[in-house]
Amino acid sequence: MTTHLEVGLKVLRREADVGLATRATARLLGLDFVPLTQERFDLLIPQAHFFSRRVQLLLNLVGSRAFRAQLAALGGYDTSETGRLRAP
Repeated sequence: MTTHLEVGLKVLRREADVGLATRATARLLGLDFVPLTQERFDLLIPQAHFFSRRVQLLLNLVGSRAFRAQLAALGGYDTSETGRLRAP
């Protein structure tokens, strides 16, 4: 399986007893969820592209309250650092 949804569907169909997926997937499918760990993901942007229109649109979206609220509503995501910019 290549997606969290595929894993969740296998468990839902009882083709698997357990699987690794997100809390959002478990919630969507009405499955139990046991957290195993937390991961942090950073987006690295080359300096040459940082001020491009597309990158700035992405950063504005990710930094918006609306985006963080939607992400938090999925469940299991810590949005306290979402949209924070860090210089090298």
